[in-house]
Amino acid sequence: MAYSDKPLKKQGVLTYPQHWSAYDNDWAITGENNPLPTKDDGVHARLDTQDQTLNSILTKLDAISGSVSVDNFPSTQDVNVNNFPTDQDVTDADTHAKLDSVISQLNATLDTRNDMERYGATVNERPSADSVPVGTTYMAVDTSEVWQSNGSSWVVLD
Repeated sequence: MAYSDKPLKKQGVLTYPQHWSAYDNDWAITGENNPLPTKDDGVHARLDTQDQTLNSILTKLDAISGSVSVDNFPSTQDVNVNNFPTDQDVTDADTHAKLDSVISQLNATLDTRNDMERYGATVNERPSADSVPVGTTYMAVDTSEVWQSNGSSWVVLD
């Protein structure tokens, strides 16, 4: 039974201070021996789960500390290449070589992530339809017209 289906406890016209007890499936009169519940076990359980997840993430980060590779690097949406260490920040030759490799692979990923969307000032700047992957869209900024490549020609999108 839901709390809205059960009447509040009363004595005559007086309504007792009370709260819904999901355990008893009834209204519980609030008082010295039955204080208003201030702890939500569901919220505490979710917080405990989040703490465990955070601790797991921190443990994994500690494990990979100093051994960053493209496989365990954050996704390209989470990375700002402009804030990445520069050549001047690294002095160890081996670390420098690894960092250069990661940066070049990351830049290659960032350069291709928007490969399916192209923009240009005019339609004259649009590449040939057979030189881009099928499904690539092109927008001419001057007219706001949008086309999609079918692999051999550009089709106007409405």
